[in-house]
Amino acid sequence: MTDDANNTGAPRSDPERGSALRESTTRYIKAAANTLLPDVITEEVRRYRTYTGTERALYLKIRALNAIGITNLKRRQPPRTARSFLFVCFGNIMRSPMCEALLRRATRSWTREISVASAGLNAVPGRSAHP
Repeated sequence: MTDDANNTGAPRSDPERGSALRESTTRYIKAAANTLLPDVITEEVRRYRTYTGTERALYLKIRALNAIGITNLKRRQPPRTARSFLFVCFGNIMRSPMCEALLRRATRSWTREISVASAGLNAVPGRSAHP
């Protein structure tokens, strides 16, 4: 069988041939990229592809800003004059109380006195945080 024939022996139509060529080229490029690119890059591409359109734009913006050192959240510190911290989440059941507890633990060795609290936008009065 030749390249120009399908399994019936008849010549392939142009759309079939173009589709097969695109698929073959795509497989070749993916294989080459996986071989040549560092694992870090391929992992970033995989992560990027899990997001939707608007999420992708936000993800790229955050990654670009972090890469050039403008907004590296890992190094971000509160202002030295801050004395009060309030963490807010939806129900004040898990996220904001956890943040409150983590900040209290992280600041035990601080010499200055600070106030830390948590709240919820839709908290149920009288319902305490998850243990």
